Amino acid sequence: IQPMLGYQFVDYRAQLFLGAEYQGLDATMSGNLGKIDGLDQDCTYDVGVELNQWAYLIGFNKQIGKNYNITALYSKGETRDSYTLNFGYRF
Repeated sequence: IQPMLGYQFVDYRAQLFLGAEYQGLDATMSGNLGKIDGLDQDCTYDVGVELNQWAYLIGFNKQIGKNYNITALYSKGETRDSYTLNFGYRF
């Protein structure tokens, strides 16, 4: 989920937006790695994750010519940052 608000610069065929991104992760991750060579036993893990589930988001979209556009997003959360770059073609 990424609720966003933005502004369109009509003369430049571009949009700038701010918003938030929901990063809903399970509170725990657990599993079994199977038998590990040298240990002769199954390795299991159980890791708890605590984080703020909402991250801030900023981005822009720019139309290039009639058919191309480029979109970039930056998301900053409590424990991680992410970048997304998209180059699109409309026909």
